[in-house]
Amino acid sequence: MTAVAAFDHVLQLLEAAREQGRFETTLDALLSQAVIDLKAIGVRSTPTFFVNVKPLASTDPDQLDEMVKHEVAQFLK
Repeated sequence: MTAVAAFDHVLQLLEAAREQGRFETTLDALLSQAVIDLKAIGVRSTPTFFVNVKPLASTDPDQLDEMVKHEVAQFLK
């Protein structure tokens, strides 16, 4: 599922919940799951960058550039 499709799905869930009078409960559940998911993939702060599912240790643009170049080179092998 793309990020756009996932976002659209969440909006649909929240709209249905609002119509059924359970918006706050549904929102709390979605946020709790998001926190669990983010912790599971290693997000510790924002912004957190990933290159091919590998977390970037800092927000240094040179490090990001180096990591992307390395991943592209690996892909092209």
